[in-house]
Amino acid sequence: MAESSIERKAKYFWIKITPPPGIERPVLHGTLICEDSEAQIRQEAMEFISANLEQLEMDWMIEVLRPSGAPPVCGALSVAAFLGRVDPAEPHARSGKRMATCD
Repeated sequence: MAESSIERKAKYFWIKITPPPGIERPVLHGTLICEDSEAQIRQEAMEFISANLEQLEMDWMIEVLRPSGAPPVCGALSVAAFLGRVDPAEPHARSGKRMATCD
């Protein structure tokens, strides 16, 4: 049976969501399977976060890594910043300590 073009383009990425230091909760790990495009990876990561949202806090740090050892797709960004709830350019965005209000 021949592979479809989508199956040939699919790559594996690892997602790791880590609680801040001092928080005794387990690190969440997962595998994303999608095309190697920022939009596809972001969509898969959003679905992973949404599925696990009850276990997370907005100040947890998310990383999306390529198994090949290449530079990370997304490295050390707070869940809040990843979800767009803070402006990543603001000083507190990487720590997730400041959250924007929802409309």
